[in-house]
Amino acid sequence: MNLSEIHGPVRVMVLLLTLAASMGVASCSRDGGEGEDGDALDTEADDREDASDPLPEDEGDGDALVYPDAGVECMSGEPTPGTTAALLFDARGFAEGVTGGARGCLYHVTTLDDSGAGSLREALDSPEPLWIVFDLSGTITLDSELITQSDKTIDGRGRRIEIVGGGLIIEDAPIGDIVVENIIFREGLDAGDAITIYGGVSMIWVDHCTFGPWGDGQIDVTEASTDVTVSWCLFRDHELVMLIGAGPESTGDTVIRVTVHHNWFDGTDERHPRLRYGKAHVYNNLYVNWLYYGIGSSQLGQVASEGNIFDAGDNKDAIITRVGSDPEDGLVRSSGEWLLGGAVALENRPDEVFLPADYYESAVDTADAALRSAIESQAGWRDIPRP
Repeated sequence: MNLSEIHGPVRVMVLLLTLAASMGVASCSRDGGEGEDGDALDTEADDREDASDPLPEDEGDGDALVYPDAGVECMSGEPTPGTTAALLFDARGFAEGVTGGARGCLYHVTTLDDSGAGSLREALDSPEPLWIVFDLSGTITLDSELITQSDKTIDGRGRRIEIVGGGLIIEDAPIGDIVVENIIFREGLDAGDAITIYGGVSMIWVDHCTFGPWGDGQIDVTEASTDVTVSWCLFRDHELVMLIGAGPESTGDTVIRVTVHHNWFDGTDERHPRLRYGKAHVYNNLYVNWLYYGIGSSQLGQVASEGNIFDAGDNKDAIITRVGSDPEDGLVRSSGEWLLGGAVALENRPDEVFLPADYYESAVDTADAALRSAIESQAGWRDIPRP
């Protein structure tokens, strides 16, 4: 069975069944080479659970499932622990069912160098599925962009990792199944994006990241890339935040599908997102004091906007239906928004906008003070341990 052809909750369950069936198979892991003190990292595999153990069950809090031990494609070292990979159950929206590096080994980043043994770049260059964790905190200064292969999770939980210089490029199908968790993209020193999602890639989840000023966009999703979720991120100090759809001529971008939820756009200028042609479900985000507009839809793009909080400053355009010189309006349906400071949300042909429920289940919270407090306290990088 080809997992790349399966999406959503079914994909997760297929992986769980596959992993459960393989629990008795010996697998190992890979580390990132030598640590800073020159000692090789421990590569002994953790004890595996008995193959007769049941599928993951509730641990007692009523919500969280525990992923079983991964590592079905891990050839040396320790497999990704089930408690670590349980992060994947938090994926919502169009990227629900993303698996990242769960099938592979843990890779320990042991250096902040741009490249070489134990570096983030070495991990992303690998053709193997990898769940990438960090054994140290600090700033990774990149001389060029990071270009990733498929089936990777960049998991910054438990450390404070800041990236400056080059951004992350996820490009060209069949590349896909990428998770970026709890990373700070502090400052870009070139003309690129912090994260570029380009060229027909799919199943991308960006979660709990913080974005500062960058050369171009903070996140761009273009050229027929699809099934992307951006959640619980903090965007600051920037003009061109999130572009979805490359240009008026890029009609192939009609296949794009992006979910944007529980993000905080704090004093940024525009593109939260700017959409052309594709579908964007934008819900439960917080917009504060934007400069030009909040959400923009053009070129027959379809925005389903629900339960967002728009707290306007001088500019009142919370949602607009044509951006810049694009020759066509976009389609917008807006519901349940909390409009503050005179914010105005426009609709256009709302009955023609797609229904998110046709693609996945989503629990949209009421746009109120409690939601605002949750976003302000939880969006972006968090100082939390890695399970």
